[in-house]
Amino acid sequence: MNFRNDRLQSLRESLGLSQNKLAHLLNVSQTTIFRIEKGEREPSLQLLNLIADFFNVSVDYLLGRTDDPTPKGKEFNLLSYLPDSVKETPEKLIEIGNYLIELGNKLKKDLNK
Repeated sequence: MNFRNDRLQSLRESLGLSQNKLAHLLNVSQTTIFRIEKGEREPSLQLLNLIADFFNVSVDYLLGRTDDPTPKGKEFNLLSYLPDSVKETPEKLIEIGNYLIELGNKLKKDLNK
């Protein structure tokens, strides 16, 4: 396996998570995350999949086989979930977008507790 430890560190830091917090969320030790990020060990296949799912990136991205982090077949299209009445009203879409940003910021804050 050719795990890109720099990508794990970058993903973790992009969410403002400490190694300890990420370890807790993934149910592994902080030492495991530290050693993976330092390139001293590679994750098991089970942990590799867990990391990919947690950060919503592809395993191929974590292995350096692609620079596109989006998991194929998992692209999210919000418009497909919205009723036509909302799609026709840009103001409503902006309101929904602002709500999602607010929700994301709250989640990020909660994760850092």
